[in-house]
Amino acid sequence: MTKKKVRKPEDGQEVCQRCGEAGEDRRTLQMACFYEMRELGIPFEDRILFQANIEDLTPAKEPVAIPLPGPEKKVLNLKSGTVTCSGELSPEHFYTLRVCKKCRGEWLDSIKNWFESKNSAIQSEPSEDRRIPVRKFGAIEYVSEAEFYRRKGVKE
Repeated sequence: MTKKKVRKPEDGQEVCQRCGEAGEDRRTLQMACFYEMRELGIPFEDRILFQANIEDLTPAKEPVAIPLPGPEKKVLNLKSGTVTCSGELSPEHFYTLRVCKKCRGEWLDSIKNWFESKNSAIQSEPSEDRRIPVRKFGAIEYVSEAEFYRRKGVKE
């Protein structure tokens, strides 16, 4: 079995924040869910994007684009254009990760699996043996007394 050669980031390449592989082609995952995502222990970076009403925007610089062949007259944008805004801007906070294509694919797969699975490991209703409410990633889960103390690190 041959070992995969991983290029070092000194080569001017970017490291995937998940697997650590250095490379040129990275993708940005952006998440906003009104929750303190750092509780997950994932090395998110912060990004603020501003929302505006489209009628308040006017072009400042045109995008740099090249025409593609074919009857559809499509273009390939090489660099985005810019706009100026005459109205209010509303900031929205995103948590971001820069990852390789493989890790992005695994992330997309996990979201698909979560969405398609309607079975949750979180017990959201109290029962006879699970009646202590605890917060888990922003949701309320009911646990037994033994589970509560185990999570707190208290030995019975």
